[in-house]
Amino acid sequence: MGPVKAGSVAAGAQCRHWNRGTEDEKLATIEDVRSQINLQSGTVETAELTDARAYELFEHACAPDYAAGLKLYKLYVQRAGFQPLVP
Repeated sequence: MGPVKAGSVAAGAQCRHWNRGTEDEKLATIEDVRSQINLQSGTVETAELTDARAYELFEHACAPDYAAGLKLYKLYVQRAGFQPLVP
């Protein structure tokens, strides 16, 4: 869902893509965004959102017409910043 760059849609996926996606595409996009933000080789530890929380976030944030151009990874990072590192 969204343009693929370097094997990932994370950088280019926007709410307009989310709203047109199937449930399977949406879940795959969540996983792709999560994997690009939490790179195994990274030195920064980032809290992860569950599939359910990320799905709910994108459904809510992408609902208004004005949200069409919002980047999913930016929404994810902003929301994940409020998650505890240890549940």
